[in-house]
Amino acid sequence: MIRTKKPFFTIEQIKKKCEKEEFISNSEGYHFDESKFDDFDTAKTVYIGAGKSGLSYRFYDKDKEVCSKHNKTLDEVGSWKRTEMQLRDDKAHAFAMTFKDRPLELGELAFGLLANNLRFVVPNRNESNKSRWKTCRFWERFLGAVEVLKLQVPKHIIPLRKHSNGSQRVA
Repeated sequence: MIRTKKPFFTIEQIKKKCEKEEFISNSEGYHFDESKFDDFDTAKTVYIGAGKSGLSYRFYDKDKEVCSKHNKTLDEVGSWKRTEMQLRDDKAHAFAMTFKDRPLELGELAFGLLANNLRFVVPNRNESNKSRWKTCRFWERFLGAVEVLKLQVPKHIIPLRKHSNGSQRVA
């Protein structure tokens, strides 16, 4: 979870980037959720990646959540956006092992993982390969000068079984 009380972006910006497919991610798919905040506004959440995938992301209006729970105004709470990453299975284990080796650097590790796996980009009509598009400014400012973190996830080896007839089959 990355807390941002001085937001580098709005949830609406993230939503528009997703709708225009102006992002690169190792997680497939995205969807949005809106809930009524008051008579004039909604609280927005953007999800990137399937809920059951190894890595998924949530961006949401934490300020509006706090206002609703504690009966405060947006002026009292201030602007507050939250970024969450959810790791599962092998990716969660690999991240935990990395954190075990570098326990005082959780924020740096989280930003490094985010930098390696999700990027919002500026479209370039002259370039068909999206990976060559420039990273949009709000995302660069949000990540800062972080070192990219590539998780070392072990590959699962599926053993072959020999059958009595001499053929081999995946176990």
